[in-house]
Amino acid sequence: MDCLSVERFNLIAMQILCHILQKVKIKEVVPYYDCYVDSFSFTAKSLWMIHLQLSCVSVEHM
Repeated sequence: MDCLSVERFNLIAMQILCHILQKVKIKEVVPYYDCYVDSFSFTAKSLWMIHLQLSCVSVEHM
């Protein structure tokens, strides 16, 4: 299994977050492309750290 790049993983993470927000309607309406904002960066980084721990990429190689 290939390791995901940081950019690729962040893209997937943002898409997942947008999908969840749209489904549960935390905000009234979350336009898809408006999800790429700084408020999601912490969650994306957290997801990335989890991904690193579960993949062949080690934190030392960042």
